[in-house]
Amino acid sequence: MHLIKSFFRLILLMIASNLAIIQLAQAAPYSGTIFFDPDIVTEDDVSLFSNIVYTGRGQRTVYDRRSSGNVTINAYLFQITFSNGQTCEAQVNPEFGRESARVEAEKYARYIGQLPLSVRNDLTHFIIHKGNNPWSGWDNWILIHTGKTPEYLRLGIVEETIIHEGVHATLDRYHQNNANWQNSQSRDGRFISDYGEEYPVREDFAETYLTWLAVRVKRDRISSSDFNTITSTVPNRLSYLDNQGFDLYPLSSQSQSLAELQSPSPGSRLTNSSETFRWSSIDSDIWLSVGTEQGGNSIYDRNVSGLTQQRVDNLPTNGSSVYVRLWTYVDNSWKYKDYDFSTGGGTHSGLAQITAPRPNSTIENTSVVFEWSSTNNDVWLSVGDASGGNNFFNRNVSGQNSQRVNNLIINGDNIYVRLWTWYQNRWQYEDYTYQTVSNQDGLARLTSPDPNSVIRGGATTFRWTPIDNDVWLSVGSSQGGKDLFDKKVAGQQGQYVDNLPTNGRTIYLRLWTWYQSRWQYIDYQFSSASR
Repeated sequence: MHLIKSFFRLILLMIASNLAIIQLAQAAPYSGTIFFDPDIVTEDDVSLFSNIVYTGRGQRTVYDRRSSGNVTINAYLFQITFSNGQTCEAQVNPEFGRESARVEAEKYARYIGQLPLSVRNDLTHFIIHKGNNPWSGWDNWILIHTGKTPEYLRLGIVEETIIHEGVHATLDRYHQNNANWQNSQSRDGRFISDYGEEYPVREDFAETYLTWLAVRVKRDRISSSDFNTITSTVPNRLSYLDNQGFDLYPLSSQSQSLAELQSPSPGSRLTNSSETFRWSSIDSDIWLSVGTEQGGNSIYDRNVSGLTQQRVDNLPTNGSSVYVRLWTYVDNSWKYKDYDFSTGGGTHSGLAQITAPRPNSTIENTSVVFEWSSTNNDVWLSVGDASGGNNFFNRNVSGQNSQRVNNLIINGDNIYVRLWTWYQNRWQYEDYTYQTVSNQDGLARLTSPDPNSVIRGGATTFRWTPIDNDVWLSVGSSQGGKDLFDKKVAGQQGQYVDNLPTNGRTIYLRLWTWYQSRWQYIDYQFSSASR
């Protein structure tokens, strides 16, 4: 009997051991992929950072991990230019001071310049705060807390962290809920990291992207053991990423040449049953598929090699989604880029619509209130001087039906408004265009203090450009108000104004010029503070 019990104990022990081995085999190989190799990208790798220009101070609503939420700061702003012509804005917390802010902006701009173009293309700005808090990325921005940098430098993972957060900022929205990506997750049956496994939607794509870069572009920098681990753990995810046609320059010496859809704008709404799709010219075979599901081709599926556009008929107009897959034959295989659109004419019930000013109308003043239809969904407003741009305004305006945008440039060029709505589990947008009058060269313009800056001590001297026309200055505690100062200042180039608030209230200034037989104005605003 004792022998039989011992035998069964041995069998149970072997079963337990085998279960432990099986469980161990399915465990993620890494805790987090930014830590597995510090040399995937190094400080010696090429950066496309080219130039930095200080553009002044401006109010920006930004995320700050120290307060676990959004804060509004009068940021130091810098335009960052890269050697491929792209730009983005550095928004630096005023806690640094102007000179230190420039140093910090330039330091991190170089890291940003190392990002693959596929990651950096949609990046609009990066934010710099003090504080020993983890970095972050979301919704076209990267957040940096400089107090965390020494730790990242010690571990050698500054570059890897920038890539990880950059993927969150620009690529997540296109892939983390993509059906093909989710299918690749299921087929793999494992995760590359504990972090990705804990947050399979939020983190797994960014966690996998970095290892994909390592095995596909920086194979010589990682060990054979890591290479084998990655390729055996997530082969289907790697295949998915291979098929996206990501432009990896400058990390890769060659920029993958895939055709890219140029119009209609990805994510926009198709209002008609027929649409002409246009793409970039490329010396490769191209195939166009259009369907009502991701990767589908029920509406159109043909070789369009040698063309740069194709009209597609029989599109739905009932508010459902249309999916476009543009294939390119490159490196002896077909690779594709996916795009999606909403459909339906008139006002879409789920998307906010601009109601004022009337689309395609003319804007005459530098300050305009944009109004839109009511919706229960989140809304984001972007205003810029280029289609899809946001250099004038770029903020979440959820819960509002209007927003005043100041400091518009009125010079005869167009102003572009993009109104985003979070609808059907993704951001969708409507574009609007406005003309501006071209007669502003005859108007006085404020030269100091800087627009959106802080006026301290309850008094300042406002100065403007010299001009032969009559000028009138109004200063108030509301937009267009004049309760603080209201006088004709013709023949002057400056005016001292006291009795200004010192309690944080906004100060509004309207500078009038008698031009072309009528009074015209430019609006400015400032913050107030005590000495």
